[in-house]
Amino acid sequence: MLAIVAALAAPRSLDRDLFAARGYAVELASAARLSRAVATASACPVQLQISNAGYIARQPAIQGTHCAPAASGFVTTVARASGGQIQGVAPAGLPPTGALQWTFNADGSVQVTGGTVAAVGPQSITIDPATGAVTGP
Repeated sequence: MLAIVAALAAPRSLDRDLFAARGYAVELASAARLSRAVATASACPVQLQISNAGYIARQPAIQGTHCAPAASGFVTTVARASGGQIQGVAPAGLPPTGALQWTFNADGSVQVTGGTVAAVGPQSITIDPATGAVTGP
């Protein structure tokens, strides 16, 4: 009896993990695209930090109608137009992505620290440093 339950439950668990990885990959790619759009629209750089725990997008502090120099640090979490912030938590059990930092500039280009590919389970998101183009799910 236990073998029958295990045979039926195991595939569902594997499918759920694959769907969770795919969903998170789509979410992360969307966050990268949105970070680039905010950087070009605001003329302020946006730094997307990606770790095994999740991701977060930040900008330098606002000074009047402009942003502070990037050297002052990325301290303000970027807000979505629909509310909330550009940040997310990686699903439990997802293989590590490593530490990546993509800083989108006002011209759309990207300064990359840690690599141009974010691996999310069987999915991957790739960034072109020259153009800021994001490929992936």
